[in-house]
Amino acid sequence: KIKLNKKKIHVKPTFTNFKKFKNNFKNTPKNKIIFGYIGNIGMNYEFEKVIKFFEKFDRINSNWELIIANNQINKIPIIEKLLFKKKMRLKKVKFLQMNEFYSKIDLCIYFLNKKFSKKASCPTKLGELIATNTPFITNSKIGDINHIILKIKVKQFLIDTINTTKLIKINKIILKIKNKKLKYNSRSKLKHIFCEK
Repeated sequence: KIKLNKKKIHVKPTFTNFKKFKNNFKNTPKNKIIFGYIGNIGMNYEFEKVIKFFEKFDRINSNWELIIANNQINKIPIIEKLLFKKKMRLKKVKFLQMNEFYSKIDLCIYFLNKKFSKKASCPTKLGELIATNTPFITNSKIGDINHIILKIKVKQFLIDTINTTKLIKINKIILKIKNKKLKYNSRSKLKHIFCEK
């Protein structure tokens, strides 16, 4: 729009140290899906949408748990009001413990606020999830997520409207990944984009 020389403009994607964040063996219970939530509860993140997700998901599969990794908060007021608050717990996790944390969850869930500034962003956690082969549920049109998700070929993990049909698909896919009936490999497919080298 302002007629700058495009050759002088470069895009630097989110990047991750693939030596620190490894393809860990998932150490989770066989019969329970363990979700992880990392980061802020407010600001750029829509935590209430996560709550809405679990309100509907619980009707499809009640055997789940959400671990919220955050080093700054001791409790979340909204959780106290929920019927399934016993399925959610806070865990203080430092940066050096994050790789281990990813091995203890089956998938990560987060939704970003779609304000203008976030449309050009890519959260650091996404690079870490890619490096550790951790599936994720998020919303579309944030940074290059729509382009990235096509390379992983698991479109059901990109959701904007939380409907029963998609949740049934997500549940089936995660159980197949847990039971080793479906291979999920984001690390090798996207290393060329996310590796800090």
